[in-house]
Amino acid sequence: MTDYGYVIVHHTTDPAQGEVIAELLRNEGIAARFRGAASTLIGLTKNLVPMAVEVPIGEEDRARQFLRDLEDTATVADSGGKAAPRRPEAPAAESRDRLAGARRNLAISVGATLVLLALTIILFTLR
Repeated sequence: MTDYGYVIVHHTTDPAQGEVIAELLRNEGIAARFRGAASTLIGLTKNLVPMAVEVPIGEEDRARQFLRDLEDTATVADSGGKAAPRRPEAPAAESRDRLAGARRNLAISVGATLVLLALTIILFTLR
């Protein structure tokens, strides 16, 4: 648990991963924030600076469920499309809606990352 009524729902050592997860949670209407390094991490070992995604205490259950659904989506993608057994925690329609939202948000994030990468390459070559 953290200060000011927020709770940590995801630990990471990768600032990009932390920002993406926080943005995905915000896209779901969850007031998430990423607490990362205050300065550049160049030259530091990866595990030296702890970083975390935090959400308000009242939204912890929704955030954790969203992250589980997101993990399930990644597992399905890694397994070649074979679905893992579903948890009986949420009704089927609600789970499908969350999963569809997680897939949409993941696709948007990947697309935005590719666009930024392409722009970086173009700007670098024009230099």
